[in-house]
Amino acid sequence: MPAQGYPRYVIKPSLARVLVPEGIKTAFLCVLFYAGIWVNVFLLKMEIPDIVNWLIWAFLGMLLLLDIVLKWTKAKRMRAEVYTDRIIIHSEKDEDEVFWVQASPPEAEQNFIDKIFGTATIVIGYGRMRFVKNFEKIVPYLEQYRKYAVYYANYYRQQKAEGQAGSQA
Repeated sequence: MPAQGYPRYVIKPSLARVLVPEGIKTAFLCVLFYAGIWVNVFLLKMEIPDIVNWLIWAFLGMLLLLDIVLKWTKAKRMRAEVYTDRIIIHSEKDEDEVFWVQASPPEAEQNFIDKIFGTATIVIGYGRMRFVKNFEKIVPYLEQYRKYAVYYANYYRQQKAEGQAGSQA
């Protein structure tokens, strides 16, 4: 369901947190792939010509660059839109809409790499916002939205109950 109006706040992931670990992982896999080629050539007692060597490294470099560009485009689409009554989390794969009234209090989860980059994953209900910077400030901000929505939902529920009780008397 599309959101009505404009979001009050948009939370975006840290691009460095997304790209650096993925780039390192892909670079490591490229080096491992080249080492596999080198071991096979060594065991066969052959020699790789220099031009073929350069072509292999150029191909692996292009794969690394392509992987970084693809991760960057995915990271640019990731965001969380905060509305007064809900939050919509656009992740890498899908979109979650969590209403504040039904949400559990937001919590920040960190792993080792998150601690290095100063980011965290914020969990709200069944929604997860990954790679969030300034999470120490964002979690209390989101909790205020949740408390506000719960307060007014209870207030309107009480007003409705009092109105029905008054009309029955």
